[in-house]
Amino acid sequence: MALTKVTGDLVESVSGSQVLNTATPMVIGCDCKNNAGTPNTQFDLDADIIVLRSSGGSSVVRYNPGAAITNNISTAGSTANGRDQAGAFTNSTFVHFYWIWNGATLATLSSATAPPTGPTLPSGYTHWAYAGAGFVDGSGNLKKIRIKGSWVHYEAKQAALNDGSSTSEVAVDLSGFVPANALSIHLNTNALLICSGSGGARYRADLKIIAGTVFATVARVQNTTSQAAAGASSLVVPNVSRQVYYQWTNEAGAAADTLNLDVDVSGYKVANGGE
Repeated sequence: MALTKVTGDLVESVSGSQVLNTATPMVIGCDCKNNAGTPNTQFDLDADIIVLRSSGGSSVVRYNPGAAITNNISTAGSTANGRDQAGAFTNSTFVHFYWIWNGATLATLSSATAPPTGPTLPSGYTHWAYAGAGFVDGSGNLKKIRIKGSWVHYEAKQAALNDGSSTSEVAVDLSGFVPANALSIHLNTNALLICSGSGGARYRADLKIIAGTVFATVARVQNTTSQAAAGASSLVVPNVSRQVYYQWTNEAGAAADTLNLDVDVSGYKVANGGE
């Protein structure tokens, strides 16, 4: 249905769209995932409402845009439904997915560049809206993710730390699992304590986002002699330099024979306007 041109924020009319001069780029009902048939190189973008913005400040609102649109990161560009650069994306880096608009057609674009800079648009395209980011692994394949709203969820957990046993503060690098522009990170932890000393032991596993400051105690485990004790937790932490710190502390009893802490990344939150 064609919209009537009026004064104020609505500055022109386009069939099926409203063109605004004040709206912020955003998506509502974002629902994106790896393509079922070609998941390693193709990504399907879908949403209920998409607000795309130009560098000049005007915005286009696409309501109920229809079926998902597939982006192919193997297609050289800048070209609609491909990538915004001629060469392939660098392995072991994050790729950012966008919707783009040329006045008549809604398409997609993948880029190594995150907002607010945004992608290099193909000829004729003037507006973009951000969906989120996915990781291209060492073989050039997209990790399987699902973007729901502003949260990007891995289909399989990503192990950031295995069997961490340090009683001193140690940094855990998350840069291979979380893009630099992520707002928050969803972590899952599992802890194990084994102590054969007389009377057993009680240990605490702390997680920190700033060195020297405990953000959360993710496990407090206690056992008796020759028994194992375990604990688990799930928490959301702010993205601070794409890392966290962990540390075991002996609260009571003998020294442990075994201390193991696992930290897995389940997903991350991005600023696509649906947060």
